[in-house]
Amino acid sequence: MRCGKAKALGLIDPRAPEQELPDSLRRWETLSDEDKALYVHSMRVNAGMLEAMDFRIGRLFDFRRRTGRSQPLGFGAVVLLLGLARVITRHRRGRRT
Repeated sequence: MRCGKAKALGLIDPRAPEQELPDSLRRWETLSDEDKALYVHSMRVNAGMLEAMDFRIGRLFDFRRRTGRSQPLGFGAVVLLLGLARVITRHRRGRRT
């Protein structure tokens, strides 16, 4: 379903094959209300964190542009890696570490 919507929005190639959900993941509609609440909370935390990071990374690039230091960056990318999925999985399995 998500793949179809992403294709309709032009976010991914319409010819891209749809991937099956890995066995280690559960479909949203099969989650308990408690698990859904946990995932909703985690998504909100991630969204807030990304918004704060976007703001601060934007300030960094603006500063570099204003001070004439944007050129050394050349061709580059900012990569964000989020590790909350592991925390959620451990919580769901009863290991709250």
